Amino acid sequence: MPSEGEAGQHTPARDSSDHMPHARRSRLFRPWQAAGVLSLAAALALGVYAFWPRLVGSADVVNDRGDRKSDRIEVRAPVDVMVASPTDLVLLADATGHLAPWRSADIGAGASGLVKERLVEEGSRVTAGDVLLRLDDRGETIALKEARNRVLEAQIRYADIRIGSAGRKDADTVRVSVAEDAFERARRAFETGSITPEEMRLARREFDAAVLRSGARRAEVEAILSGLEQAEQALERDRLQLSRTTVRAPFTGLIADI
Repeated sequence: MPSEGEAGQHTPARDSSDHMPHARRSRLFRPWQAAGVLSLAAALALGVYAFWPRLVGSADVVNDRGDRKSDRIEVRAPVDVMVASPTDLVLLADATGHLAPWRSADIGAGASGLVKERLVEEGSRVTAGDVLLRLDDRGETIALKEARNRVLEAQIRYADIRIGSAGRKDADTVRVSVAEDAFERARRAFETGSITPEEMRLARREFDAAVLRSGARRAEVEAILSGLEQAEQALERDRLQLSRTTVRAPFTGLIADI
């Protein structure tokens, strides 16, 4: 029957068309094709890796000795150089508080009087020994001059005594011998009760005076007798009083208050 024969011929044709896409897809993903694609991708990656430095301008060139030499241009930055040496590190701190000095002193004049000159102000920096102020020293200066005159007069009297005593050396020796004999007689008489204690002290005083005049302390005795010793002591006292009219800095520092 023609209808059945046509039907029988058409059915196989549909079956063949249904299997064609599946066979084509199988041919597209064959193993050797996948391997070729991977090889091509690997070669492309190696090429990019090899030529990437040249593409970005930083390729290395190998010279004849096998050393790698860079084509990159080096730029040297300026550098400041200085020699290191030990020094004090000053630390500054901002804080609120009160400053206390390491050392302080209340200074005053050792004498009374009017201030003649003031050489510093508050906040002035001074060094040890600097003059801070001076008092009126006219009275002390006059007293010092008078003391010097008294010393000069005493020196003249002392010289006269020394000159006069030079010729009495032998007489002083005799006087010591006589005073010593008198002292020995007085001592024996005092032991026996023949003289009073006052007479014994008088004999001892005469003997000591004779020894002083003739011995090594002759110059000291004559200086006292002439008034030279007292005059020199008065001179030193007046000189000290004059120095007290000047106030000096006891140490280096700042004037805090006047």
